[in-house]
Amino acid sequence: MDKDDSGLMAGLNSLIGEDGTVSPQLSQEEIDSILGKQDAIVSDATGIQQLIESGQIYHERLPVLEAIFERFARLTSNSLRHFSSENIEITTYQTSSKRFDEYLNHVTLPAMVNIFKVEELNGFGLITFPSQLIYSFIEVLLGGSHTKRLPYEGRGYTALESRLVEKIVGILLDDLSTAFNPISAVNFDFERMEINPRYASIVPPANPVTVSSFRVDMEDRDGVFEIVLPYSLLEPIRHKLRHLFLGERYGGEGDSLWHNHFNAMVQHSHLDVSVILNEFKGTLGDVMDWTQGTILPLEVEPSTLVSLRAGDVDIMDGRMGKQQNNVAIEVNEKTYDPNTYLRKPHEFF
Repeated sequence: MDKDDSGLMAGLNSLIGEDGTVSPQLSQEEIDSILGKQDAIVSDATGIQQLIESGQIYHERLPVLEAIFERFARLTSNSLRHFSSENIEITTYQTSSKRFDEYLNHVTLPAMVNIFKVEELNGFGLITFPSQLIYSFIEVLLGGSHTKRLPYEGRGYTALESRLVEKIVGILLDDLSTAFNPISAVNFDFERMEINPRYASIVPPANPVTVSSFRVDMEDRDGVFEIVLPYSLLEPIRHKLRHLFLGERYGGEGDSLWHNHFNAMVQHSHLDVSVILNEFKGTLGDVMDWTQGTILPLEVEPSTLVSLRAGDVDIMDGRMGKQQNNVAIEVNEKTYDPNTYLRKPHEFF
């Protein structure tokens, strides 16, 4: 038994007397033990209080969302290189789930919190830049030295600095929209900028959010920015984000375009069909003895059924005939079972 549970069990055991009866009263010490109340010395919460105050958020993993952020990192690296004419590399750092108030409490000040709106999903998200990364971007965009860094005082940001960061945020949001397009056509639009994280409340404090961190490397500068998406924002497309890969949508609503495309292509496909009049078995020696003029008896009569074959598959039976001086086949019946030759999509992998 863990030591954290010892106080709880001691308090519960004190309810039962030696004769097996339950005591109707508890002492204050026993009540404090059950509720996990702490004194000035004890630092670890125990009992029911530990359960109530637990801040951990458990949510299902969203593999497609991770793939979207990987694509976003590649797109943004290319976009910022063109924008700044510098060698900028952006990579995914980590993704975690937190309560929104817990995230705000851990934002290092000074910082710049940029709020964006997703009209199609009826919600908001955040992009947070720490002060060090903001000054690094400003140095790069304004032609600063690669060796000397600006001091990071606790001053506010000027209008020029805010405008440059807003421009960068616009590039990030455009690339984020592009990264989401294979899953859902959504647009991420810049809403406003806040210096104090407390003014960036986009969901209630206890709501869970996913926090994705991205590392930025620029020559001798580096930093990490974060994208915060509430789970309530992702709920309308959650069923798409929890698949194992982007193409795992067999038979779903996303397959209509592919279904129509395949159907159109099959209808216009060319198929070579052969008519098998007869078959016989022989040895290789017999074949080697064939010469020009050798006659092979087919033993086919007008009433004999012949097979129509596509590749190695017998598809129909029919009878030989004549139609306007052309040899023709009158189809009698289908001889193939589609289930024998056609595989389900997942059997191809």
